[in-house]
Amino acid sequence: ANVRALLVEMRQAVGPSASLSIATPRMWPVLVDAILPFGWHADYYQEVAKRVDQMAVMTYDSSLPTPDLYRLWARFQVLGISQALYGTGVDLFFGVPTSEEKTATHLPEAENMESGLLGVIDGLNDAAARPSATPRVAIYPYWETDDAEWGTYERLWLGR
Repeated sequence: ANVRALLVEMRQAVGPSASLSIATPRMWPVLVDAILPFGWHADYYQEVAKRVDQMAVMTYDSSLPTPDLYRLWARFQVLGISQALYGTGVDLFFGVPTSEEKTATHLPEAENMESGLLGVIDGLNDAAARPSATPRVAIYPYWETDDAEWGTYERLWLGR
């Protein structure tokens, strides 16, 4: 409720012609709430979408140990969120990680440009995906992204 109220206040402050964006947490299925009580559900994405022009979903820090599992995770995010936001007109960005920092929730050998982009592409190519606008990717952190990673981006996302 506080996020929604804050977005209403922000919209009033910046006016209707300004573009209002938000970075959002990832989507979680309802059944994992008891174990992992964080993330948003479809109905909350819809509520937030009524108040913003753009959403950047932080689809990293999944704690997954392999590129294949992370690719499936990214695909799940694209499917679930594109379905939740279908028809809202919100510009949608999916976060793709390039961080080399190893943490409890991020393993760079699993979560990286290639596995992230392949997951997003898999999700968009699935017949169940419902993007209402052209989905985009948001590379994070771009300042750590090296030439090889940009090459992967150009090859996979731009088709060069």
